[in-house]
Amino acid sequence: MIEKGLAIAVLVVCLVLLVRMLLPTAQQRRMDRAGQHAWWRIRYVWNRVRHWRRVKRADAAQEARDAIERASRKRTLH
Repeated sequence: MIEKGLAIAVLVVCLVLLVRMLLPTAQQRRMDRAGQHAWWRIRYVWNRVRHWRRVKRADAAQEARDAIERASRKRTLH
């Protein structure tokens, strides 16, 4: 299954590069720019997802500490 996916990805990359070679220079530059912007966008989104997961984990840990503290305060009051 993974091999087929990898083969398809390589085929797509080869086809994109073939189409790029057939284009005039100005369109090649435009395509390169679009590819670079897409890469930057993918990296940005990936970093946001990774950061979001880390922040969510830290928030959950803080909420757990707060709940433990509240529970211990209630026991000392009774």
